[in-house]
Amino acid sequence: MTRATDWRTIAERGSIIGMRFIVWCYRLFGRGLCQLLLVPISAYFFVTHPVARAASRQYLHRLHHHPGHGSPFVREPGLWHSLLHFREFGLNILDRVGFLLGRNPEVKLVVHGVEHLEGLMRQRRGAVLLSAHLGSFDVLRVLADRAGVVVKVVMFLRNARMINAIFRDLNPQLATQIINIEPGSPRAVFEMRDCIQRGEFVGLLGDRVGAGDARVEHVSFLEQPAAFPQGPFALTTLLRCPLLFIIGLRVDRTAYEIFIEPLDGADTHETMRRYVARLEAYCRRAPYQWFNFFDFWAGHLTASA
Repeated sequence: MTRATDWRTIAERGSIIGMRFIVWCYRLFGRGLCQLLLVPISAYFFVTHPVARAASRQYLHRLHHHPGHGSPFVREPGLWHSLLHFREFGLNILDRVGFLLGRNPEVKLVVHGVEHLEGLMRQRRGAVLLSAHLGSFDVLRVLADRAGVVVKVVMFLRNARMINAIFRDLNPQLATQIINIEPGSPRAVFEMRDCIQRGEFVGLLGDRVGAGDARVEHVSFLEQPAAFPQGPFALTTLLRCPLLFIIGLRVDRTAYEIFIEPLDGADTHETMRRYVARLEAYCRRAPYQWFNFFDFWAGHLTASA
């Protein structure tokens, strides 16, 4: 089984059941009760998904032992820390449902580096907004809505049709905000180009190798080489536009911190290394909010962990 198959399978199976249940509870009882229900739901997935559990422990262990930086943990992370990691993923899904239902108008956004976004808006210039499976990408949609800017999100929809169908049911407008990637088809690139030319923003994630990523580079992440797709980092050259790194981290149930930084490097390789370095820094800042529950460092995972 390839690494790409691993993450695609986990993403669909691991999210769809819990998502349907949470959506149903959220509609009936609101966020408060749903947050209480996340404890047994997180425990269920923690027990029944040994590969995801092992991946969590692998990541937390690497984060704890990353030399040259202070560990975010007082002691060696164990099963309890992985359970907290699973619960944080549940909270992320819960917030996602709330955002899509439009029930979080009171969420406070503390934005660092907003001047980088505002400068492009004043010039009516488009840009690529590169994020990761860290924190919430949906809160970036909230920021865009409040700022009055258009952000089209690049996604590979084929591997997660069921969960994306749920999202469309929650917010039908979501379909108009997505650029679908089809392996072997250049259509998505032309759609991105058109967005940039209109002064809009294109958002995508750079920390997973997908089915359509022909070019991959291994970059040291937490002191171990890991595969990253080159495509997202080459877009700025292809589209001739700025590249901003953007991350939205959950502070509590009513607040998120959003960080925006310029990411352009001298070439694709330098830009990738800057991206990975900033990803490491924000993983230390919010260690439980990185949601890649698969063998990110392929070949180093023990499923029985």
